[in-house]
Amino acid sequence: MTDERVLYRVRKTVFEMLRDRGYKITDAQIDETYEEFEKSYLEKPQINFLAFRPTDDLAGDNENENMDDGKEEAIYVHFVNKEDKLSTDSIKKLMTWMNTYS
Repeated sequence: MTDERVLYRVRKTVFEMLRDRGYKITDAQIDETYEEFEKSYLEKPQINFLAFRPTDDLAGDNENENMDDGKEEAIYVHFVNKEDKLSTDSIKKLMTWMNTYS
């Protein structure tokens, strides 16, 4: 199995998991075919993404705690090339990026 096909399957699984947890993932993202993924990946090899869910999904026992704030929780999904090492510098850049967009 090629690396691109594995990446496609992992990405699809991540989309399904996020949707199950209340994140806004579209049918188009989950139903994307390998051919569609391959075409977009060849054009733009960056496949990292942000996903959002309303904070009221996180209210738990205290339903009124976050209900009307209109805010969303974000999650950033970052795929690392197997040739790249995730260094401290890379993690700092990711944290800066996440703090900027949260």
